Amino acid sequence: MTEYVTGAAQFTSTYSVKNPSLNTIYFRAMYAGDLYLLGNDFGTGVFLGGPPRFVGGQNPESGALGGLQEVTPWSAFEEACWNQTPEGRCPGAAPTDAGNWHNVRETVDEANAFNNAIDPALIDNGVGVEWDQFRGAGLNNGEVATFSIINRTQVPSNLQISPVNQTLTQGQTATVNVFATDLAGNPYAGKVVHYTISGANPQTGTVTLNSAGQAAISYVGKNPGIDTDQLFVDLAGTGVQTAGDPAAAATATFVPPPPKPTPNSSYKIQSIKVNSDGTTTIVFVPVQAGTATLEVTVPTGTIARHDATAAKKKCRKGQVRIKGKCRPKNTLTGRVTAKGLAGVALKLTVKASKKVKAALRKGRTVSLTAKLSYKSALGGAPTVKVFHFKVKAKRKHHH
Repeated sequence: MTEYVTGAAQFTSTYSVKNPSLNTIYFRAMYAGDLYLLGNDFGTGVFLGGPPRFVGGQNPESGALGGLQEVTPWSAFEEACWNQTPEGRCPGAAPTDAGNWHNVRETVDEANAFNNAIDPALIDNGVGVEWDQFRGAGLNNGEVATFSIINRTQVPSNLQISPVNQTLTQGQTATVNVFATDLAGNPYAGKVVHYTISGANPQTGTVTLNSAGQAAISYVGKNPGIDTDQLFVDLAGTGVQTAGDPAAAATATFVPPPPKPTPNSSYKIQSIKVNSDGTTTIVFVPVQAGTATLEVTVPTGTIARHDATAAKKKCRKGQVRIKGKCRPKNTLTGRVTAKGLAGVALKLTVKASKKVKAALRKGRTVSLTAKLSYKSALGGAPTVKVFHFKVKAKRKHHH
């Protein structure tokens, strides 16, 4: 029984053998045929180990693949010349190749009709399989043996790729997705895709299609320019492109990255305010994003001892002697750091230390130095501005 639906890529044939006699019968079951794909008799042998196993041939001009797929397990298989005779040799076949039809007719006394081999040459080919289990054991009276096989063809469709064109920045990764099926939508799973990239980033390579017939080719565009990617699915597995192999092309353009802007750490002061308690606030607008630091210092003597004297001999430069000890000439009263954004006003406030506030409460005049430093996130030298202030304590009014 053979069932076929018009337009289908395959159909199943099933044969049942019943022994109606009183004796055991011995036989070899075979299924064989000529391969004539898309109007062409010639093909190269193809065997897929499965499961299920497949044996057949492929015509390199059309890329069409046809043959037999296992349902009931075979004892042996062969793809060879369809019918080799002394009068007419099969074009392209070896002289030792007797041909499939010869094997069907003349091997009744042989252990096997077929040799479990395929012919890689381009020949007028055929294919056959056999079942030998009843050749030795026999089929008894009333028993039924069933043999099923799938007749399958694959006619390739165009290779689908995406994207066909892409533009990237130099140093980025280009990816080309490929999708390969036959006209019936069956994926070319396990087939190898060869690609050759010419242009700014030349290279070659292969990828293997997954079970869905898909694969991706990725590479880094180290050089600027245009790349052309030529791809084909190696249906015959020879490594050489034939007319029937699905093929396509894609382009990738890599453009140089834009030049980096020059670091600019400048800024514009909007306001500066020092409160009567010594708290200092500066508002400014930076040109570029970056980091700002505001430090406020006070002479050490102002908050430690009113009559501090400069020590020229026993203290290091920049120090003063207070109560017999060398101390820094200036003391940090506060520091604050913050991130700035280009064109956005940034407010920094440093609160006065307890000692500064105490000195002001005692009626002293305190000299404050505010140092504003800003450095662009792009690097370069920071812009530093220094401001000096004197804060006088407010006089108390008695009523």
